[in-house]
Amino acid sequence: MRLSIKELQKYPCPNLIAEITESGYSICTVGEHMGLGRYLPEDSPKVWDRLTGKEEILASEAAGLMNLFGIDFDYLFSGELKVIGEEPYAYWRWFEHNKWKEQEIKKHKMRRKIESALDEKPYLLELVSKIVCMSEAEASAFMAVAMEGGAA
Repeated sequence: MRLSIKELQKYPCPNLIAEITESGYSICTVGEHMGLGRYLPEDSPKVWDRLTGKEEILASEAAGLMNLFGIDFDYLFSGELKVIGEEPYAYWRWFEHNKWKEQEIKKHKMRRKIESALDEKPYLLELVSKIVCMSEAEASAFMAVAMEGGAA
């Protein structure tokens, strides 16, 4: 869940929180890189107390976070949120990755839809098996003919 700039600024290390939210890393992953243990729950007080400033982040924990995000201490642990335009800097750092992730999710959903259709309509299996063996030119010609026939 993305946080607004106003919400991020309430944290002692707003850039760290922005990196966590934009990266999509779980609190379990964050805690593990901080050296707080594996398989922590998402509501782990061990992790949240450090992220919210109730407990100090130790040097070794900070090093683990810098390694996880691949970014320097001054930015990650600054008390001031770094903003570019209307978005946190972390948004732009993770922009390409998040767009790629979105595309991968769309492709995954489409594959599941195709698999379901093939299960429900076995006659399509032979058609698809022939289509996947076509060259790009053959597939384009086939689609053109199929689209003409569908318009009639």
